[in-house]
Amino acid sequence: MTKSATKILPPVSAADYLEERYNKLSKEIAEFTETNDEDKLRLVVDERRYILSTLQAIDETRPVKNDIITKADYFLSNWTKRLAIFGSEHEVNKFLWDPEICNIFIDCSVPLRWNWEKDWAVLIKPSYEMIIACFLDRGQSHILIYDTDNIKEKFDLIESENLHFAASCDECRSILLSHKSPIQGAHLFYCNEGQIDVENINQITASIRDSLTTHRITFNTIKTNSRTWMTNVMTNAEVLIGSPHISQIALQNPNTGIIVAPGPSLSKNIHELKRIKGEALIISVLHAVPRLLKEGIMPDVVVHVDSAPDRDLVEKLKQQLDFQIPLFVVAASAPQVTLEIPTKQFVWTEMNALVNSEFSQYLDLEIPLAYGANVSLVALNLCAIWKIKNIALVGQDLAFDGDKFYADSDGLEKAIKVKNSMIDRGSELKEVPGYYGGTVKSPHDFAMFINEFERTIKAEWQENSNHFNCTEGGAKITGFTQVPLSEFIDDIQASQEQTEKSVFVLTDSDNVKMRTGLRKYFSYYLDITKEFLEYVNICARINNMKVKSPKSIEKLANAEQKLKEISVRNKLLETYLSSFIVDVSRKNQGIINTVSNTGFYDELRKEIFAFRTLLLDRMP
Repeated sequence: MTKSATKILPPVSAADYLEERYNKLSKEIAEFTETNDEDKLRLVVDERRYILSTLQAIDETRPVKNDIITKADYFLSNWTKRLAIFGSEHEVNKFLWDPEICNIFIDCSVPLRWNWEKDWAVLIKPSYEMIIACFLDRGQSHILIYDTDNIKEKFDLIESENLHFAASCDECRSILLSHKSPIQGAHLFYCNEGQIDVENINQITASIRDSLTTHRITFNTIKTNSRTWMTNVMTNAEVLIGSPHISQIALQNPNTGIIVAPGPSLSKNIHELKRIKGEALIISVLHAVPRLLKEGIMPDVVVHVDSAPDRDLVEKLKQQLDFQIPLFVVAASAPQVTLEIPTKQFVWTEMNALVNSEFSQYLDLEIPLAYGANVSLVALNLCAIWKIKNIALVGQDLAFDGDKFYADSDGLEKAIKVKNSMIDRGSELKEVPGYYGGTVKSPHDFAMFINEFERTIKAEWQENSNHFNCTEGGAKITGFTQVPLSEFIDDIQASQEQTEKSVFVLTDSDNVKMRTGLRKYFSYYLDITKEFLEYVNICARINNMKVKSPKSIEKLANAEQKLKEISVRNKLLETYLSSFIVDVSRKNQGIINTVSNTGFYDELRKEIFAFRTLLLDRMP
């Protein structure tokens, strides 16, 4: 694929440049005749795909339609139908050993808006290596090959770091979610000469779609929160030293736990919780506490993992609470204002699965499997850790009731504002199966949480628990037994399984050992960032050279590789820099870079200095 030389332009002029280039390419296509060079046309069309993807990533309203673009589109609508000469839709797959046929297949199958560097081509059970080679030749950077058979052995003649192999939907998901940069899109290409397994294609299509949604939401979350996560963790050092870790608490006589979320349906059955108080653990997310207190119900456990401060909610709870929350489980990345809530016992848990693993090793702590994509999933995993046999969800709508987000708005003004801003920005709603049948509308992040609930209860650590959804509204969560809360409580009370009240038992913390471990952890990162800065300076210096010698180019490549290796090995640093890296990745669309190499390393240096300052200021 031929691409224009990379341009370093301010954002205001990038779209203009790209639209001008797009119109020029459209003119070449519109004027194409049968006497012209087909290979040259292919290069022009591939660049036009790339330009359009980059342009619309900057401004979705571009390009402005004109006669030239209309003529080019008309030409391409016919040009991309050439596979019809082979007969039925997938008849061509028998000939994908021929490079010319492979290129025609790519011409006709790749969308006309396509980023060869950032979009993923998913090749389903390719019968021949040639189609893979042709995708690589066309400049496709990310190729996922899905085949349930010995795929690596089948394609051992092709070696490329751009190839990824998966033999199941779960492996596809894992590969996509581990991708370190934003993914603009993906497209499935059926490349097998055999009969199509429609059910299997539908499964992989749904898996890829859901994985991309999860990846996009994850990266948006990282961009918004990663800096706050790490800053809060370092700021909370003294709190972590003086409070027990989640691995230091156990539950005696576990039987039933009810996880309370603040969804609209909570108003239907919240009164039933009074009947089970003292016989089952009431485990509430923080945003549901104001509604519980209005009903005169004090939860046994409150869980909170948000890193953003919400002073209004904290002040509201301080006014409403006339006694202390028995057990408050918070993420290590919780804002300090949250710690002002009256509590008998704080217990801290992980804030990020990768960072927590590294963190816990330095502190010599066992790592519980408590991490989840939202606070209710964290609570669900906590119930499994505590060996609770019967786990019920209440108020877990995961869907909107008209324009109502929560059962009660009191104290949740900031959370409602966030939800409204998502709608105002045009966040799409997805139709998902409803609790009572039919479908309900759910935002993409809620739809992702539904998938995560369904995935989580299949995990090994959940296999000894029974899962019930007593929300009585909102979305259906497959795998959970749906039952009204009143019936669930009646069954629990009638079972007579609970002979003694559940009691939490804490293991004494070694504060001296914790302080020593944290100092060692912070000191390690001071050393590693010093090394990191040395390579940043090398990269900045060589990029500033007007003329680079072969030796300098080699030294630059080695330094860039070292930066990647250090970042990947050191999760606290990698997470702290994630927001910056994601932002640069989105600004640099490949063909247009609004951040130069020199500018990148200058800004990266500032980020490292800020990180080191935090470490020094918060050193326990």
